[in-house]
Amino acid sequence: METEALLFSMERADSSLAHVRQKLETSLTSSFSGADAKLNPTRLLRRLCELQAELPELQEAARVNAAARGKLLHDLQETLASNQGLVLDLAQRTGADVSEHHSSWRDAQLSFNQCCAQLDSEASPATGGSAAGVSCSCQTSAEQPAQLANGIDLGAGGQPGSHGDPTPISELDWLRLDTSLRLDTSLPSLNQFWSLLFGIFRRRETKELQAAQLIALGVRLSDENSRKMRLLEQLGLINLSHNHISLR
Repeated sequence: METEALLFSMERADSSLAHVRQKLETSLTSSFSGADAKLNPTRLLRRLCELQAELPELQEAARVNAAARGKLLHDLQETLASNQGLVLDLAQRTGADVSEHHSSWRDAQLSFNQCCAQLDSEASPATGGSAAGVSCSCQTSAEQPAQLANGIDLGAGGQPGSHGDPTPISELDWLRLDTSLRLDTSLPSLNQFWSLLFGIFRRRETKELQAAQLIALGVRLSDENSRKMRLLEQLGLINLSHNHISLR
């Protein structure tokens, strides 16, 4: 009996609340009519509930769009780097001097990075942070040259290793290297080069870079730098291929 009485009381309370709500909505509708209809609190609350229901679907669509955009930008970057690599290969085979184009390549890379950063900042509010991991892999704002040594970016403050230093090359390993390659190169110079090169890989979160990408970042493929790269390859630190360099 007590349970039935309780249920009856709850039903009456629900009925009373529904009646009060209906009267309130009717009163508000009559109060906010004509030009003021858009200000009706009942209408605004209903629209707010509809928007909240649509929000997950909109965020998912924004996440999918951000992922697609990130893939397109990555593919574009790979295509640009591949084209630059082909140009370098053709220039090497024909003996053409393309050094005057290095600065324009770096400018194009910087412009591309800035575009990526702007697109990421515009996409963040729309995705609600859910696509924070989707970004262009070529963003290198930290790699903008502050000072160049042998054509390699020293990073902020002109100090190498700002993103973590690799293990320095020991004197024993240095002495084991081919004597002809060690000519005109010192161990401190090689260690600095290795630290700077390693920092570029670390900042870009990759283990492989194409030659065109290194040039765009300020690494000149001079005879001296090429000799140092061969030394690093002999030490088992990097792999040199046709048009790219990779960490071991």
